[in-house]
Amino acid sequence: MIARQKPEDCFAIDSKSSHPKVILSKTLFGKDKQIVISHEGQHYQLRLTKYKKLILTK
Repeated sequence: MIARQKPEDCFAIDSKSSHPKVILSKTLFGKDKQIVISHEGQHYQLRLTKYKKLILTK
């Protein structure tokens, strides 16, 4: 399931700025502890540990 972002969960500084977009982890995960990110045809798992750390694996 793909969660839709609410405007208050994602914000970007001026698009001409060199600052990256910020997306809250709760927006990505919702109630889940793991998501899959597809990038350039590869799949990566992003997991949230019980200690609130993020682990990205291929």
